[in-house]
Amino acid sequence: LTQISRVSGTSFDSLLTTSPLELQNRLIEKFPADKKGIRRFFKDAQASGEHWRQLDNHTRSSETMTHREKLVYAHRMLCWSLPITRHLRADAEQGLDRYFRDHELRKLFRHQESFIAMMMPVAWAFTGNFYAPPRGGGRVLAGWLCRKIKESGSDIFLNQRVARVQVNERNQATGVVLKNGQVVQARHVVSGGDLQTLYDEMLPASSVSKRRRTAVRTADLYYSNFTVFLGLNCDPTQLGFGEEILTLARDDIPRDKQYGGDPEKTALTVLAP
Repeated sequence: LTQISRVSGTSFDSLLTTSPLELQNRLIEKFPADKKGIRRFFKDAQASGEHWRQLDNHTRSSETMTHREKLVYAHRMLCWSLPITRHLRADAEQGLDRYFRDHELRKLFRHQESFIAMMMPVAWAFTGNFYAPPRGGGRVLAGWLCRKIKESGSDIFLNQRVARVQVNERNQATGVVLKNGQVVQARHVVSGGDLQTLYDEMLPASSVSKRRRTAVRTADLYYSNFTVFLGLNCDPTQLGFGEEILTLARDDIPRDKQYGGDPEKTALTVLAP
């Protein structure tokens, strides 16, 4: 992307591109009293972007490490995090206080929950690391995974619905039974579906306690959300949409209301590919 993200409200319209200094200069022109703070914010964001790039080839899951490797990795990550600790620990208002005084300028960041969420888009814009897929696109990841699975001697079944998970007398998973009746043996089963379907429909009733089933049914895990897909009979640019992610946010309500779930107040994200 060249145009990365746009935040639009009743009193502002801010576009971040792969040339983030253009946004810096527009903000300085509009809020000259905060010139020094704006320059510091963009300078610190650029430094943070370079710092985060150090993780590109060093991030690993702890499950792949020996005990010694975990200790070494934990020490390395601690050393890595020290230079940006002040950004990570700062809440939204504390972070803004370091750079900006103008109340109208601060409204640009009102829809974000934390200070690091304000800084990272700019940081990634400097380093070209904003949602950057590997060379060849996202399908490269699936291709790599398929090769690894086949190299291990395992099989891949596509478009096959699982009817139930097989378990032994000790309630340990031993494989799955497909809708067509075929049995696929496995030492481990990883479910990509929801827990309620897994517990209620795909496992024997005796393998999951009634207490756990009830806990899953009644759990309030997170804010509900939904995505709406709209087909347009015109070019999206005619409606004001570009390639960038568009956030529509109100600037007349407190920060916590921007993501509190009220449809009249919650910030909206629009993507028109």
